[in-house]
Amino acid sequence: MVNYLSTAFAGSAATWAAQCDEALSYLLTHAQRNATEKAIDTILLNRVLFWQFKQRQRAKERINVTDSLKLRSLGFKDTIEFDGVEVGLENAIPASVGYGLNIANHELRSLDETMYRVQGPEYDIDNDAYKAVVSTLSNLRFNSPRNFAKLLTLA
Repeated sequence: MVNYLSTAFAGSAATWAAQCDEALSYLLTHAQRNATEKAIDTILLNRVLFWQFKQRQRAKERINVTDSLKLRSLGFKDTIEFDGVEVGLENAIPASVGYGLNIANHELRSLDETMYRVQGPEYDIDNDAYKAVVSTLSNLRFNSPRNFAKLLTLA
C-alpha cells in the first residue's frame, strides 16, 4: 500500500496532483523485489486521479500515443506509459484509489459451468430491436498479494 499524500515524497504539496509521479515511481520500485515476470505491469486509477496524472505528465513531457501498449491495442484508448508500465483508468474504482496489477498473476474463475450466461435474443416491439443479456458469475483469483499494490490516502 502506498499513501500518495505522504509528506515523504518530493512534491510541492502533499496532494496527488503534486506528487503522483513520485508515488507511482515509489510503488513500482518497491514492487520490483519480486521476479521480473511477476512485477506490476498495469496501474488502474479512478477517473479523477487519472485526469490529474495526465495533466502532470502533459506539463512535463510529450505523451506518445501508439498501439504498442497492451491495453491500447485492446481498445482502451486512455492509457499512458509511465516507467514501462501502462497507466489507465477504470470507472468502477472508488474515489481516491488506484491499483497496481500484474495481469499474468491472477485469473478469472467462473462459478458456473460456463463463463458466460446468455439470454435471448428476443425481439422488443416497443424499441424495434433485439435484446440480449450476457452475464457472468465469477471471481478473480490472485496468486499472491506480493504481486499487487494499492494507492490510497491514509489519515
